[in-house]
Amino acid sequence: MDGPRWLTFGGTADFALEQSGDNGRSLCFETAVQPETDFLGQPEVELTLQVDQPQASLAVRLCDVDPKGAATLVTWGLYNLSHRESHETPTAVSINQPITITVPLNLRGHRLKAGHRWLVAISPTYWPHLWPAPHDVVLTITQCALILPVRQPHAGDDAIAPFAQPEVAAPLAMEQLSEGGIERFWRLDPQRKLAELVQTEDSGRVRLPDGLEMVETASDVFSVVEGEPLSAKVVCVRQREFRRGAWGVEIDTHSTMSCDADYFYLVNRVTAREGVAGATIVFDKTWEKRFGREFQ
Repeated sequence: MDGPRWLTFGGTADFALEQSGDNGRSLCFETAVQPETDFLGQPEVELTLQVDQPQASLAVRLCDVDPKGAATLVTWGLYNLSHRESHETPTAVSINQPITITVPLNLRGHRLKAGHRWLVAISPTYWPHLWPAPHDVVLTITQCALILPVRQPHAGDDAIAPFAQPEVAAPLAMEQLSEGGIERFWRLDPQRKLAELVQTEDSGRVRLPDGLEMVETASDVFSVVEGEPLSAKVVCVRQREFRRGAWGVEIDTHSTMSCDADYFYLVNRVTAREGVAGATIVFDKTWEKRFGREFQ
């Protein structure tokens, strides 16, 4: 729940929160206090584990824990155990049989300050980044090893110049007619054990020098009920509007993804309108498809 947005654009709502909450919902391995350490590259976590289901995945997060106990997400990775031998031909996992895997984490460069600690957090779910397995999974870890691409200090490090400011083209002149914004928040229903991550974006309405007005809005809702992995669902809505004088067009899309134990279900509707306030529908079509889960 405290993770980053999947596709980030640098906004304040895009980044991970302090990780104590997610760490409390995970199995954690923590080092002793460390000296100052730099790493640059792809960390890996080697695990020996067993699961009680033939299909399971896991999320591994690497955190920097300061002397006061605050945990900062450094990098993370997802691993589908059915792909442990091959991505081309995944296979079911032998139930309650020990296996050893190496989980690659996202590439990163990070400096751990002296007096801080590394923390590795492991969980069989990481909604909404990781779609739940068809059945609840009990994950048993018997060994965990963190492998870091440590960068040793070099004599010339102090002489390395910082990056120059990026060069960008002058922005297109436009008039801001309404303010936009981005929101990202959780909605929790304790009675139903329902958790929903809501992400909304509003570009704000703008007018270009030629009189064209534009506005775009987006909404994504990721919902799941605790203990019911087949309840996972995503709803994505997009709206775009273009206007110039009495002319105007609107395009709306509404997409959902859901599942059962065997299939993923996708439903997408596209509606296009024209005229004042989108009075006339000129296109309206719905697509419905299903895809076998195939060890997902």
